[in-house]
Amino acid sequence: MMGDRFSQLVAAEDLAATRELLERDPDLAHRLRSVALEKAGALSGLYHHNVRVGNLMCRFPAAGADNLDRRTYEENDVLRAIQPHLGRKASHLVYEGQGWSVHAYEEGRVLHELSPPGRPVPRLVLDDTVDLFRRLTDVPLGDMGLPPWWPEDGDSVGFGLRRAIQASVAHWKSTRWFGREFDLLGLPLQPHRAMVGRLTKLTPRPFQLLHNDLHRGNIIVRPDGHAVFVDWELATIGDWVYEVATHLHLMRYTEGDRQYLLERCLERMPPASTEGWQADLETYLDLNRVQSAVNDTVRVILKIRKERLSPAEKGEMVLALTGTLNTAGRIWGMEKVLSPDEVAAAVQAGVVGE
Repeated sequence: MMGDRFSQLVAAEDLAATRELLERDPDLAHRLRSVALEKAGALSGLYHHNVRVGNLMCRFPAAGADNLDRRTYEENDVLRAIQPHLGRKASHLVYEGQGWSVHAYEEGRVLHELSPPGRPVPRLVLDDTVDLFRRLTDVPLGDMGLPPWWPEDGDSVGFGLRRAIQASVAHWKSTRWFGREFDLLGLPLQPHRAMVGRLTKLTPRPFQLLHNDLHRGNIIVRPDGHAVFVDWELATIGDWVYEVATHLHLMRYTEGDRQYLLERCLERMPPASTEGWQADLETYLDLNRVQSAVNDTVRVILKIRKERLSPAEKGEMVLALTGTLNTAGRIWGMEKVLSPDEVAAAVQAGVVGE
């Protein structure tokens, strides 16, 4: 009997009925969790493991995930707030268990596989991304609530400085484990300090909900060509120009796609959200570049330490990190240009020193 009900559960397309069934029957929810855990690791993200079971996706926090990016909200709270405004354009929360959750499985291909970085993105996906930005302005800030330590609505300067402070704290904490590597790579003790003067000149703009991690791995392209936006664990509230800067930094668009996206955004976003956007976009892009230099250094070291990588894979990662560090170095005033050999030696020093 349990087997019949379980098969019906994971094949059901009525999400409301599925939620009701899981909430009413703890044994069935436990069975779903057990089946998913047996398959854990089939799909994985930086912060969560995602396991498909029929028409459902079970989501578990990834053990040992780094905390370089501070959370403002619990992901499930975000999903509940955006559901009335985004519908199936975003992850659909079906059930929340203790330490795990169930989402509707989204049929389609991850954009990273369909269009890798540097390759053109389907125009329908670009249009859906702009539509996402616009729809997020409709989510009332009161539905989420601003944390007591957060800048007031419209305080773009306070928001920008808060992001820089959060990144600086993450960097400072990382020096406990990676200080030797940071020194070898020439990272300053306060790499984000170079951004403070520019951040104090940001134009005030109204706050809205931000996805804050919108890259090609977090966009699923359905068979009909439309996009679904997933992985909302880093969502926050703040200046939309920061959102688009972070998105551009992560996506590595072609110049044509970049221009198309910006033009559509300027057409559809409220005028108050785009006021003074050009200068501030460059400021936020540089803030992202500095933050990436720190975070990517840590993640490359950890990946090389924990995973069995081929020489080609290591070389590709080192080459990308070299570019990231040299780009950020120009922002914080580093005179020396690093070579891939120097970066490889610094990363390897941490491994050998264990």
